[in-house]
Amino acid sequence: MIILAIDPGNTLSALVRKTCSNCGSLKPYAAFYRNKATKDGRGSWCIDSERNRNRSDYTKGYRETLNYRDCQAKYRSSRKHHLVDAARQRRSRSLYPEKARARDAVKYAKRIGAISPPLNCEGCGDTTKVQAHHPDYTRRLDVEWLCPQCHTQKELI
Repeated sequence: MIILAIDPGNTLSALVRKTCSNCGSLKPYAAFYRNKATKDGRGSWCIDSERNRNRSDYTKGYRETLNYRDCQAKYRSSRKHHLVDAARQRRSRSLYPEKARARDAVKYAKRIGAISPPLNCEGCGDTTKVQAHHPDYTRRLDVEWLCPQCHTQKELI
């Protein structure tokens, strides 16, 4: 329904009421979001209907995120996860055998007590758990003990 009125400036303006295609209620033009793609310049759903839809989409997405997290947790606890992880490790060890031997040597030396990691990072002195960094994989027990942040920086260099 279109209602025409002449405003005080003597220009013709359309004071339009429009029916929402979602809820079916007749509302003023201002109750619809602007949309340049339509003929009348307003969306087909009223603002209230749009807000309800957005709210339900948001909660649906939140529920799907929770469902995704549950699925991830279930996958991590499954046998398939361990098989996939083992396959990835086998592939990595076959691509980089020197790296694997160096890591195994450090792991064995730590287990028998031949080397022990210091309490502080050699790079920054942080007291977080340190990791063994191999500057050269052929010298297997020549390692730098670094925190995860310093180790990542060293690997990028």
